[in-house]
Amino acid sequence: MSNMSDKEICSDLLMSQKQTSLMINTCIGESSCPNFSHNLQNILTEEHQIHADLFSAMNQRGWYPTKDASDIDVQQAKNTYNSMQV
Repeated sequence: MSNMSDKEICSDLLMSQKQTSLMINTCIGESSCPNFSHNLQNILTEEHQIHADLFSAMNQRGWYPTKDASDIDVQQAKNTYNSMQV
C-alpha cells in the first residue's frame, strides 16, 4: 500500500506525462521511417490529452493553481516572440 496522497500521485503522473511527451517528440524528430513517425504522432496526441486531463483534474482540486496573465505580461511575451522572428 502506498503512503502517497492523491495529490502526490497526480503530481507524479503529470511529471511522467511530461517526460513521456518529451521522449516521444524527440523520437518523432529523429525517426527516418514515415510510418513509425506517423504512429508516434498519434500516440503523442493521446499523451497530450492525458496530460491535459491530469492538469485539469489537479487544477480543479487546487493542486495546480494558475493565474491569468496580465495585459502587460501578454504584451511582453508577444514582444519577446516577435523579437525572435527572423
